[in-house]
Amino acid sequence: MVHLGPEYNSLDDQILDEVEHFLLACIDPPEVKNLVVDVSNTTFFGSRFIEVLFRAYNRIQRKEGRFSLTGLKGHPLDVILISKLQRIWELLPTPEEAIRKFNSGESPPKK
Repeated sequence: MVHLGPEYNSLDDQILDEVEHFLLACIDPPEVKNLVVDVSNTTFFGSRFIEVLFRAYNRIQRKEGRFSLTGLKGHPLDVILISKLQRIWELLPTPEEAIRKFNSGESPPKK
């Protein structure tokens, strides 16, 4: 699980290189098959962060794993819904719920 803390409340271009490097490094090990990204402290992100999420999602898909975004609210939630990304990514309220679903073997919603 990757939790973006309060220092990542606005994911602008200056901070995105750091976030991208960290996020992709977290899923590089072959044994990492699932990823939960918690953005509950994030109040702004744009298209570049969505690109970063797609890179992570695609790597997880190649491993036949699961990807979930948690803690979305306000502007970030609007961006995801307007982009209809909820059809691709599993959106859940909390990281704990995502981990519970992953561990239970519960299937992701049909797309």
